[in-house]
Amino acid sequence: MKNQKYTLKQIREWFRQLEENRYRKRYMVDAKRVHHYVNLGEDTDLPASLQRKTGTYSREKALAKQFKKFVREQARLAKEEKAKKVRNEGIISSIRKIVKENISKSNRVSLLKEYEGIEDSVEKQLMNVHIGLGNAMRDILIDLTNQGHGDEAKIPNAKKANQQIQKVRQEFTKLVKLLKPIITSFKP
Repeated sequence: MKNQKYTLKQIREWFRQLEENRYRKRYMVDAKRVHHYVNLGEDTDLPASLQRKTGTYSREKALAKQFKKFVREQARLAKEEKAKKVRNEGIISSIRKIVKENISKSNRVSLLKEYEGIEDSVEKQLMNVHIGLGNAMRDILIDLTNQGHGDEAKIPNAKKANQQIQKVRQEFTKLVKLLKPIITSFKP
């Protein structure tokens, strides 16, 4: 990272992010001076084409230090994010492996055979859940339609609620597929 050269484009993009430059015109020569100090160090002299008639370049040197600090921070955050992602993937893969070992196809069928006597109550409960999901979706869609016509919202965050119900409906469908060997008449 010490020998890495940064482009003028990277420095100008960083300039745009600075609060002090939000409402100020950014001059290319300022970026070129900071670019020079970032790549060659704060102790070097500027070439004649970048020098001013008078004055010091303390602002540009400070910006060069700030840019280097910004780059280090971005690298650190990227490294942490990558480590977190790798750690999460490892945890997820180990959980999947455990679940696959514990719930094999033969094991699932034997577990379902234990509940063969209660098909009717399971079907009734599934039917109630299915009806409840349908009613909730209907109410949310009616509220969204009324909001579109200028009425007040009866359900806060109706769009989010609709998305959540869609997710629950997908999980419900997965559950029904899992219970298919013991339930024959119920079809969502």
